[in-house]
Amino acid sequence: MTKYYLTRSHASHRWTLCQRPYTNGETIGPYADYSLAKSAQTAINATIPPRPKKPGGGRIAKPHVRHNLTIRADLSERLVRAAEMEGTTVTAVVENVIESHLKI
Repeated sequence: MTKYYLTRSHASHRWTLCQRPYTNGETIGPYADYSLAKSAQTAINATIPPRPKKPGGGRIAKPHVRHNLTIRADLSERLVRAAEMEGTTVTAVVENVIESHLKI
């Protein structure tokens, strides 16, 4: 007979289902079969709130942001074309635009 049991790593953490002879830690069980242990797990975990999400949306949500500056794709294409027409770099074009706006 396979022994199933529920365990958790911390007193406030959710319970997980295990299928090996346990050595230490907090356990509930052992249960005779998987379905019994699984139903007990869902019943217990329903009373424990999930861990709150960290603010910021994570790293993968904004992979193209560098130094908090974003630029639209069509704008970047137009900048490159303008730089090619003038024979300068994109940086020079942007600096000229900024300077022309600052003069006003």
